[in-house]
Amino acid sequence: MLELSSKFKQALGNGTRTSLYPLVRIYKGYQIDEDIPDNAEAINLSVKETTIKNLDTENDTYESYIPLLLNSPSISSKADIINNKYTISSVSLSISNAPYNGKIFSDDIPSLLNAVVQVYYAANGIDNLEDCLLVYTGTIRRYNQSAET
Repeated sequence: MLELSSKFKQALGNGTRTSLYPLVRIYKGYQIDEDIPDNAEAINLSVKETTIKNLDTENDTYESYIPLLLNSPSISSKADIINNKYTISSVSLSISNAPYNGKIFSDDIPSLLNAVVQVYYAANGIDNLEDCLLVYTGTIRRYNQSAET
């Protein structure tokens, strides 16, 4: 069962109106079986420009999330009720290829294959990654590229 932080529960309120938004962290140079340090450098993406305190408890560092994510990640999963197994099979991300701060995201794509990806959900009023909900951890296996995405 998912454990929600008290700040996340408070941000959800009574659940009639919530505004959750995704935070995507891509750890270039790390594999899925490696421990990722809390202060590891990551490519941070979201649907809106935001700043969130990272997991590094020794340093109060805030990281910016660039608004290149075009929509919320599409997470597909399977549930095998007979064998009592639940599997998240894939996550699809749609990332804008528009220039941002003088860089085009697709220039780094080949070097991101097999990088670790984490998908979190945050709510308005949450400013610490520790209070966000981690919904997916996996690796980049393949990508499709166009001029726009």
